[in-house]
Amino acid sequence: MGIINLTPHPLNIVDTNGEIRNFPKPDAEVVLPRVAQTTVEAGQVDGITEYISSYGEPQDVPFNDGNVYVVSRLVIAACAEHGVDHSHLRSPGRLLRDDEGKIIGAEGLAR
Repeated sequence: MGIINLTPHPLNIVDTNGEIRNFPKPDAEVVLPRVAQTTVEAGQVDGITEYISSYGEPQDVPFNDGNVYVVSRLVIAACAEHGVDHSHLRSPGRLLRDDEGKIIGAEGLAR
């Protein structure tokens, strides 16, 4: 079993030993899982257009082949809502930030 990053950016995950493990950004030809989104205009707030987005079925979810795939939390939630097997999907765990608040990694993985 391996861990495969299917997010659009590189990941730094702190493992159980406190070591940082790096998972590179997927190659450009890799199709990443996404969630269908519909957005409609809902009005304005102080001269700025306001929108409402709703999310539908997940797209391009990998098959459960024994690997663990790291995807966005939104993809996992959409799978759960639409009855798609997501037992092999994880998202980055608790986010870790540097002194300036920039995300530098995550502590573990989340289901």
